[in-house]
Formats: sequence, C-alpha cells, structure tokens
Amino acid sequence: TFEKYADAGYFVKLPDYLTTKLCRDLANSFYYTIPKDAKTDGAYGIYLNDSYIISQTIGSSDPPVLGILVNSKYKENAIHFIEYLFNY
Repeated sequence: TFEKYADAGYFVKLPDYLTTKLCRDLANSFYYTIPKDAKTDGAYGIYLNDSYIISQTIGSSDPPVLGILVNSKYKENAIHFIEYLFNY
C-alpha cells in the first residue's frame, strides 16, 4: 500500500527534511522508490522495524513504513516523531 502512494507522489523525500546525521544513521532503514513524476529514486519512507518502540509491537507481517505527506502542515512534528521512534 505504501508503495502505491509513494509512486503517486504523496510523500516528501525524507533527506530534504531530516538532519544529515539522522539520514546517515537511518540510511539502511529508508524505503527507496521512483515516483512517476520523478527522474531519480529517493528515500520517501522509512521502515520502522528497527525502531525499538515499534519492534516491540509488530508481528511477523510486512514491516511498517512511515512517510511524510507532501501537503502536511505538520512536517516538523513528523520529523520529531521519527526522532522519537529511533531514540534521537
């Protein structure tokens, strides 16, 4: 489901909003895709299975992915939530 919305361009590129340190530390958790209107791939989501908080609650299903919506008024809150989930 996330892939469908990411390919449609509903999410921002995370490196455009996250700090360099956070991007470097979480690079292995990024979800990469190429939206239809983009020319190159980018990190539009982040897998949450490496988050201590989330890993305690998810089962063996597909790992959850978090993205920030393009039209969100609260992108800053989403960034803080990612920092919280990964203990930054």
